Amino acid sequence: MSSTKSEIIQLVLRHGERVIKSDRFVKISLIAVGTLLATIGALFNGQPFWPITGVRWAAIIGAFLVFVGTLYFVFTADDTNKTLKAALKALDEAELTASETAELYRGMWAYEEAVDKLKELYAVYHAARGALEQSFSKDSVDEQSLIDLCFGQTKRSLRVAMGFELNDIWTIGIYRAYWDEQDRRYVLKCIAHHRSFDCPIEEARPWPEGVGVGGVAFAKNDEVVVPNLFSHEAGSAFRLNDDKMKPEDRQRYGSLFAVAVDVGNDPRPWGVVIATNSRPHHFGDENHAGLAPEEAVRALAGITALAIVIARANAKNIGTAKADEKWEVKNDRHHHEEETANSDEG
Repeated sequence: MSSTKSEIIQLVLRHGERVIKSDRFVKISLIAVGTLLATIGALFNGQPFWPITGVRWAAIIGAFLVFVGTLYFVFTADDTNKTLKAALKALDEAELTASETAELYRGMWAYEEAVDKLKELYAVYHAARGALEQSFSKDSVDEQSLIDLCFGQTKRSLRVAMGFELNDIWTIGIYRAYWDEQDRRYVLKCIAHHRSFDCPIEEARPWPEGVGVGGVAFAKNDEVVVPNLFSHEAGSAFRLNDDKMKPEDRQRYGSLFAVAVDVGNDPRPWGVVIATNSRPHHFGDENHAGLAPEEAVRALAGITALAIVIARANAKNIGTAKADEKWEVKNDRHHHEEETANSDEG
């Protein structure tokens, strides 16, 4: 586009130069020289030149003035090429300024978007902290109940922090690992989820260890990102066989990210958190500006692990309290028997 523009400008400038040369030629040759020739012809018409009469002086002075005036107009007339060059330079500077302004606005928009995502991520932590604080006031709370409580109060902010847009098809799921006696390996089953198209949690697809992005993350006890599920670079490790794929999978799962959930000193992960988006390169985009969507997934994995630790500690404390209560009852009974025996002896 820019090369075509330069070619057009050069053609216009060359045409302008030809017009200016033609204009000068017309003014000098046809007007100035023509006037001089007409004057000479009038002066030397066969009559004696000397003495010069008043009429002849008038003709000579008139011819001289026409000649000088013509030269003045030729060399002082505006150069349209210079004007055009100045105008083109001004346009180039205006285009550069407009481009820099547009880039500035894009940067400001990206900055504003990053700030909004950071605010939502802060809201996630704030809501999770409130949910975990509530658990201490309850007599008994299990892992599932506490995870449901935290996830229920954070899922809206998680959706925003992950950068899901209106036209995206997305999922956020928490999967727990269960031992499958038949397959002799762990299988990840969804225990909490949030989706753009909701479905019963029983219909959520289980992932055996080492299969799919979640199964691989569980087996490696690490994070796994697939920027584009159906690209050649992704390979076949994260894709199901054609006979196990659903017709809508290609439209719904373009980019995936999974994080293993580590709890305390357990030898293997408790489970994984999986997030997906229909838009390829939503996850794993190295050129992403601002807060990466992966951070919100990591946050959910951390909150899940903390909820499990608190639930286990709460259950342990309740068990200890019950043991202490039994010991106190037994001790009171023994003390009462001793007092009764001493009274009988007295």
